[in-house]
Amino acid sequence: MTPRSLPFILLKGITNDFSADRIIGKGFRGNVYKGIYEDGTIIAVKILKILVHELVVGMWRKMLQQETSKARSVEGYCHQVMACILIALKCVKYDRHDRPDIGEVVRALDETETGIHDDSDLLDVHPTDLRFAFKPKKHASCLAQLHNKQDDPVAFRIMCHKSPKRYHTSLPLHGMVPPRCTYTLALMTSKQLKPPPSDSDEALVLWSVAVSHSQELQLKNLSNQASASREYENMFRKAQESADDEMQEVTLKCISAPPPADEEATSSDEVLNLFEDEAVYIAKFIPQEEWIVAGDGNGWIHVFSCDGYQDATSFEAHDGHIMSLAVHSTDSYVLSSSHDDHLIKLWHWDMHWDFKKGPWACTRTFEGHTDRVSQLVFNREDPGCFASASWDGTVKIWSLNSDVCKTIKSDTHQDGLLCVDCVDFITGADHQHLITGSKDQTAQVSQFAFLVVEYIHVSSASCFHG
Repeated sequence: MTPRSLPFILLKGITNDFSADRIIGKGFRGNVYKGIYEDGTIIAVKILKILVHELVVGMWRKMLQQETSKARSVEGYCHQVMACILIALKCVKYDRHDRPDIGEVVRALDETETGIHDDSDLLDVHPTDLRFAFKPKKHASCLAQLHNKQDDPVAFRIMCHKSPKRYHTSLPLHGMVPPRCTYTLALMTSKQLKPPPSDSDEALVLWSVAVSHSQELQLKNLSNQASASREYENMFRKAQESADDEMQEVTLKCISAPPPADEEATSSDEVLNLFEDEAVYIAKFIPQEEWIVAGDGNGWIHVFSCDGYQDATSFEAHDGHIMSLAVHSTDSYVLSSSHDDHLIKLWHWDMHWDFKKGPWACTRTFEGHTDRVSQLVFNREDPGCFASASWDGTVKIWSLNSDVCKTIKSDTHQDGLLCVDCVDFITGADHQHLITGSKDQTAQVSQFAFLVVEYIHVSSASCFHG
């Protein structure tokens, strides 16, 4: 009798879904089942595994070998194809209760992903083409993910042999990817006037080497970045010289891509664009006017309207960079202090002022500190006075309407409060207090009437949230 090919669903029905009790024989290519038609006719049914499994997988293997030269990657994909075939066979079982639900299918497919990547690769890098969206005079950034599927930590080193100055990111860059973890890198280019040539062969080189857990711990315990860089450099040099350590190299091509045509700048981008050439040391929001006031490294104050940031004015306020600004809670006043001239200035705008009228008026200058004034803060309970902290080791309490000030200097330190970094007012149930933070790693809390002094260990910043 000549063998015939019958529909698979029919074969499932007449063999009771290829039940084990229907097996009447076994061969190299598959089992032989007893099939019974509805009219009682009995036939022998054999499923040739080569047709269902090996033929399909062989076809995929041939196609994949044309796409990649990595044998392990090919086998990983073939393993996934085989798994998909087995899932498909389960999905067409005669009894619907034996078919997998969608959750089981998804979990099975997820498990196949583990075999796709080349097991010989220490790190799976994505993407290998780094696309930096070029904008004139702007930094461009790109994210890259390093995925470690090994059971050991993997150290990496990124270098640029051609144009290292093109990158704002400090190169060479070192790091450690823990076992079974993904490390995300943020790479950034320097500001450039024009994009690199379209035929540029600019690229970064990624080296990776597996390390022991003790080496990982040793690198983590290094006290500073310079020591860590030296250790990483020594590690990779030894890996290059040793035949036992397998160091792998991946080339990351750097591509200068134009920004998307529909890209819209966010409000935060627009604010940053306003300070193209100067560092910004302090910025405050003026809620009653919906303005932003900022101080830069050249001693200038900049005022911007939050309504589209179209209205702006700038004026010179101090001789050196501005360290602190304080906004009055109700009146049209802003205080400013400087790193270099040790002065405090009170700025005012009247109700008729607009951006076309130019600078604010400096109504008062407060002198008395002998070193940089690090912070200013208005008293929330009495907005007519404010406090200033200085690196001359003092805190001074000022009145907006008087030249008289109260100086606070601790008796517990030979040099007073050393360098005072910060100051703020605290309002309690019965008294108001002043808190100051200084360079000696202490914070001092004083009753505002200057009767009680308490000390709290640690702090280089002080702020009270009411």
